[in-house]
Amino acid sequence: MKVQETIRTLRHFADTLDTSQVLGSVGLQRRHGFVDYALPAVGILAVGILVGGGLALLFARMDGSKLRREIAIDLGKTTDKVQAAAASIAHAVTPDGVQPPRAASGDGLHASKRG
Repeated sequence: MKVQETIRTLRHFADTLDTSQVLGSVGLQRRHGFVDYALPAVGILAVGILVGGGLALLFARMDGSKLRREIAIDLGKTTDKVQAAAASIAHAVTPDGVQPPRAASGDGLHASKRG
C-alpha cells in the first residue's frame, strides 16, 4: 500500500510541475523566439497608431474635405515649383538650340516634334 501511495503522490507532483519550474530549478530558462518579441512590438505599434489618429482628429483645425482640398492645392503648388526647377535644369544642360520637351503639352507631342 505504501508504494502505491508514493506513486500517486509522485504522479500528482509531476502533474503540477511546470516546464519553467523544472528548468528554473537547474538554473535554466526557455529560449524566447521571434514571436515572443514581435507580437508585443506590433501591439505597441498598433496602440500608438490608434492614439495618434485619435489625437489628430481631436486637434484637427478643419474638416476632412477642407483639409484634403488644402493639401491638394499645396501639392499642386509644390509640383509646379518642382517642374519649373526641373525645366530650368534641363534647359541649362541641353545643347544650344534644342528645347527640352514639356511635361504637360496637352496634345501628347513634345515641343521638338511639332512642325
